[in-house]
Amino acid sequence: NKFMQEIEQLNLDEKLSLSKHLIKNVQLQKYLDIINNNKDKLLKICSHYGAYNIHLIKSEQIDFLVTLEENRSLLDLGGLLMELRALLNYDLNLISEGGLKPEDKEKLLKEAILL
Repeated sequence: NKFMQEIEQLNLDEKLSLSKHLIKNVQLQKYLDIINNNKDKLLKICSHYGAYNIHLIKSEQIDFLVTLEENRSLLDLGGLLMELRALLNYDLNLISEGGLKPEDKEKLLKEAILL
């Protein structure tokens, strides 16, 4: 197999780096499965805190980009963050769309998945 031959040619540091990358991808997939299995609960929690337009951003970890209703505060964002972390058992990040520069928002939305 050509892939295995290429791996055999890597030095030890390259093999360790590849191994860490593959492990991280497996862990991310595990959390993506958890998110998918808990999507209804997740969206209900988001709605409770006035968050909508929920996007999943998969980079080196899992982040959510949300839009908050106008009458909501940082307390709502913090409560949402704590509940999502508890539901998913994952130290995710929560990004409020309102706090982003337009160019940053555009860049994030290109990689995001709408839930």
